[in-house]
Amino acid sequence: MSESAARSPVVVTHVITSLGSGGAEGVLARLAATPGSVRHRVISLIDDGIHGAALRAQGVSVTTLGMNPGRPMPGAWLALIRELRRARPDIVMTWLYHADLMGTVATLLAGRPILVWNVRCSNMDLSRYSRLTGWIVRLLARASALPRLVVANSNAGKIHHQSLGYHPREWATIPNGFDLPDLASAAVTRHAVRSDLGLADDDIVIGMIARADPMKNHPGFLAAAAWAAAIEPRLRFVLIGRGTDDPHFGIVSEIDRLGVRDRTCVLGERRDVGHLLNGLDSLVSASTFGEGLSNAIGEAMAAAVPCIVTDVGDAAILVAETGFVVPPADDQALGEAILRMARLSSAGRAALGEAARTRIQERYSMAKMIADYEALFIRLAEQAG
Repeated sequence: MSESAARSPVVVTHVITSLGSGGAEGVLARLAATPGSVRHRVISLIDDGIHGAALRAQGVSVTTLGMNPGRPMPGAWLALIRELRRARPDIVMTWLYHADLMGTVATLLAGRPILVWNVRCSNMDLSRYSRLTGWIVRLLARASALPRLVVANSNAGKIHHQSLGYHPREWATIPNGFDLPDLASAAVTRHAVRSDLGLADDDIVIGMIARADPMKNHPGFLAAAAWAAAIEPRLRFVLIGRGTDDPHFGIVSEIDRLGVRDRTCVLGERRDVGHLLNGLDSLVSASTFGEGLSNAIGEAMAAAVPCIVTDVGDAAILVAETGFVVPPADDQALGEAILRMARLSSAGRAALGEAARTRIQERYSMAKMIADYEALFIRLAEQAG
């Protein structure tokens, strides 16, 4: 029997804050559900979110601890320690800051499996979030020699965390990966999506897929959109993401203030984002800080939708020559890029979209991402003996 056949699968327990609709959660769900030479378990500190039930249906063990959002609780910490002692994984990988903190303490008290942190963001403006988050990040910087390795999904994320004082024993950069959807029926789906949203086939539809969050900069996008729409009457806009339709975040009231209500569809959180992408002519990422490597951009490119992005995180590296890159927090430049995209011919936008799809296929495939993670886990387990 060969050594590879005799070797037991490496067991990895992933600890994440929640299994909601964020990018990190989606990447973890795809990684854990893909069969391979690594066996995955998932512990969500809060709840099942949108991925828990689907992961269980695919045979992945998922445990939830019922923690209140933003409030690490002793009971959840003790439950996490018990779960790690019971499961005895080879590796514990933590995702997002709160899980990094809780997972590190639990790992130290649960037999010391190999600990790996997974950094998903770049230059976060912590003044826009709770004091607790800022305190946790500063504490993690001091403790960053404890994990065996820290993964970043972007070069920008690694550089930013180094500037915060992160000093792990080893870094690894594994960009997000994306599936290529079948575009055979894209033209039919495009018409159906637009019909459902009340949009015409000859409208120029610009989408933004992002939760309501300060880093995503919906006000800047809307200001740029309103400016461009005053010049190009065919422009229409679609907002998709958790909280975009919630009056608490003020996005709908800003649309009204700018006078673009009749041009804008606000859809809130949707489970059919891949379907909706078929109705777009372009996607905008207007973030002003914090992005690592955006899933929304990558998924749009994989669907042959050309992108307009701000130069935040690794967005410019991801898009390269297949779309337009503008400085962050420059509403005028963003508006001009939207207008430039609108003024391209349909064939011109299609050519950019095909180039974007090819770039994803060649450099950012889902298969490559999963292979890179599996190779990392196997290497760490073998080095530990």
